[in-house]
Amino acid sequence: MDVVIQGKIFPGTYDTAKCYTTLDFIDNVIISTWDDETIESEHDNIKIVKSPVPYTPPMNLNLQIVSFNEGVKHVTSDFTMKFRSDQTVTKSSMKMLKRFVDKKGFKCDLKYTDGTGPKGKIYAIGLYKTFAYHPQDHIFWGYTEDLKSLYSCPLFEEGSSITPTWAGDFDTKNIRIPCYFGAHYFAKFNPEVYNHIDNFKDYLLDNSPKRDIAIETSVEIQDEIFQVFPRLKMWWEKYNTGYMYDLYEPQGEYYCDEEWE
Repeated sequence: MDVVIQGKIFPGTYDTAKCYTTLDFIDNVIISTWDDETIESEHDNIKIVKSPVPYTPPMNLNLQIVSFNEGVKHVTSDFTMKFRSDQTVTKSSMKMLKRFVDKKGFKCDLKYTDGTGPKGKIYAIGLYKTFAYHPQDHIFWGYTEDLKSLYSCPLFEEGSSITPTWAGDFDTKNIRIPCYFGAHYFAKFNPEVYNHIDNFKDYLLDNSPKRDIAIETSVEIQDEIFQVFPRLKMWWEKYNTGYMYDLYEPQGEYYCDEEWE
């Protein structure tokens, strides 16, 4: 499979790409970043893709969507793994994830309402039962066409009423970024979710009066279209720490904790 590393360049980004190319199940690594970044590749299996920075205030939603979609254009494998440019999964955890995926497989019994997909489940680092339509977006692994579908949601445009952000005000104003593109993916399976997006103040804010309906709709199918990874070892360069299980788990994020070899 190929790997897409998306985002601005951090000191460890290129070394992370080189590390992944040493794994026998990785073909190529595509680093998808911005025109103003100074990075070149001297490695045959590492490709640098640069794009103009899209309109972004007040969030990184457009940055994530554009950098992934520009990077995946250069993927030639049936499967893709998507990473952030500020994070490194250790080689031992990468090998563990490969064994885990090989054991679980990608079979998905649900189909889009138009009957066109997906080819399989998408693996995520974690899922929530406390936020509707919220796959954790640090790592995704799946069929390339399914990840393209996940990131096919509309870009944020100036003047849009719905504001996906990390900046807070989730009680009365903003929705979380993964809930935004996650909801558009869930809507492919249940068109009622489009109503939740259009009326996000009623369904998708933390104090929305119909929030429980959205969560129930999300929980009903999320384990049918996503598969959660077991806990892994990651270095998060931006924050000089590992993956924040101690922060996310109390918020309701869950992982695969079953015994497996």
